[in-house]
Amino acid sequence: MEDDDLMSIFSNGMELNYDGFENVEEQEEEDLNIDNINEPVEEEVPEKVDGPEDDESEVDDSGDESSPNLYSSLANVLFEQGIIPSLESSDKIQSPDDLVGALKQEIDIQAQNRLNEYLENLDVDRIAESRRNVMQLDSIDEDFLRDNLEVAKEIIFRDALNQGLSEDRARNILKKTIDLGEDTIIEDARRE
Repeated sequence: MEDDDLMSIFSNGMELNYDGFENVEEQEEEDLNIDNINEPVEEEVPEKVDGPEDDESEVDDSGDESSPNLYSSLANVLFEQGIIPSLESSDKIQSPDDLVGALKQEIDIQAQNRLNEYLENLDVDRIAESRRNVMQLDSIDEDFLRDNLEVAKEIIFRDALNQGLSEDRARNILKKTIDLGEDTIIEDARRE
């Protein structure tokens, strides 16, 4: 009757197949048996795979000079692309250190060229004039401004222009300062 109940689960007349399940239970019991715990387990030996170190041992070290060095080839490409234009010969590049040395030398040469170009374009006269003006302005004190009120007015006017204001706006600021009195002119000129 129990078999009929289990079979009645499937209305289409199919049966459950228990073949092989008994062996699985026996296998699990065998795997869990602690009597054979000290027996060595057979392991598969992995296949040997050729790596880069194996390739090197198979390479013919006959000293074939016709094949270019990797670093020499790289240096040649960098020379052709204009990255290291001062390179005299890529034949001298045989190692990473040689390549790094060539790059450092190129950096030094380019830095020197930029410095020379910068120095050639300096307007020495303009720099000297600015330096003189700074020294003159540093020597101006309150007593000098009291004695030379027109210089104080010129300082205020030039400062307004240097701030990017138009001449009309700078004149208006100067006029308002003059209207406030001599002490305000001297005070504003000292601040500028």
